Amino acid sequence: MTAEMVFEETYTLLNKIGVVDTKREFCRDWLNRGDSYFRCLKHNQKPPSVSVIAVCSSKLKHYSEALKQKADSNSRKLASDFDVLSARLDSAMYQQSKHVWMTRMAEQ
Repeated sequence: MTAEMVFEETYTLLNKIGVVDTKREFCRDWLNRGDSYFRCLKHNQKPPSVSVIAVCSSKLKHYSEALKQKADSNSRKLASDFDVLSARLDSAMYQQSKHVWMTRMAEQ
């Protein structure tokens, strides 16, 4: 699964629970990027940076831990959803990083 796909899933979930209202807000608050981050990536036909993937994954893990401290089942379910998304981002980050160093090795 690509980082773009996981970002879309993450945005959809955060929007559904009322944490973000727009993709601009998602980029700013969850990726630490500007409002037009996705448009720039699409225009330049580039994947998200590993740094951006790491920031979002870290933030999901942070809030998952906080939600696990709550007693209600909705919070625990959301924590589980955040953990799944974070793991998918970690996998995307691994794949993207691996591609970079393997490509460089092949060029040598």
